[in-house]
Amino acid sequence: MVTNYLHEPSIKGIVLNIRDITAHKKAEEELKNSKELLQDLVDAIPDLIWMKDLNGVYLFCNLRFEQFFGAKLSDICGKTDYDFIDKELADFFRQKDNEAIAAGKSTVNEEEVVFANDGHREILETIKTPLYGSEGHLIGVLGVARDITGRKKADELQKEQAVFVQQNPAPVFRVDLSGTIISVNIAARQISKLFTEGGSVYEILKNLTKSVFEGMVDDEQIQIEETIGPKVYLFTIRKDPATKSIYFFGSDITGHKIAFKALNKSEAKFREIIENKMEKASWSFGSGCWTNQGKYIGYLADMY
Repeated sequence: MVTNYLHEPSIKGIVLNIRDITAHKKAEEELKNSKELLQDLVDAIPDLIWMKDLNGVYLFCNLRFEQFFGAKLSDICGKTDYDFIDKELADFFRQKDNEAIAAGKSTVNEEEVVFANDGHREILETIKTPLYGSEGHLIGVLGVARDITGRKKADELQKEQAVFVQQNPAPVFRVDLSGTIISVNIAARQISKLFTEGGSVYEILKNLTKSVFEGMVDDEQIQIEETIGPKVYLFTIRKDPATKSIYFFGSDITGHKIAFKALNKSEAKFREIIENKMEKASWSFGSGCWTNQGKYIGYLADMY
């Protein structure tokens, strides 16, 4: 019930204090919009982002972090790691928080985690940074974690390939897409002193052109033949999508080329002999074979 003080004899009048709060309401609306915009921005970032106070209580996180915990921002804020993950991992997270605080600067560590929303695993590179208020006092820790699972797998693959390359008795080397040599094994170095990191593959393989690389697709293999010094090599070239580079696997075919050349020479000589004999050959119908001055040469082809 509203009391009408105008009828009270002791009250001579009423003073109304009316204040324009349009600017205040507008500022509130703008602040709300700014917070929503900030939330939208950090939700669009593929990294995990969060903030905790000095006691490890969550104050903020983005969408990717929500997926990690399998909970919404409203359910995460006000709680700690111990409310969402096992004690061992929670202790590890807390330890890294304290290390960043003690260091007074950003610290970096790696950790493998399981996402609660779908159960997939990721290896994360996490940066934790102590946060300070406007007056310079410590207020919490900011965390940013990036998925480096693909990079770690690529690193492991590259290490395995490096071991294979170095131990291979055949010449093997790797170049980037510009033709610059990245790595060379011992066998390749023994072929030519030009096989060295930072050198150009085009200075060694004269039959190789830049158009070869431009037209290659991932995992495609092509072959080129190259003479280096006194030997001939057949290089199998493969574009590796994992390392974004191109591998060369060499094989010494000098002996094969010599044998093939000798075979061609022998065949030519044989043809020459046969053709000379055939000019003087006569057909003996009684024996059914070619003869040259009475000497046996061979049977007719249609007799087989």
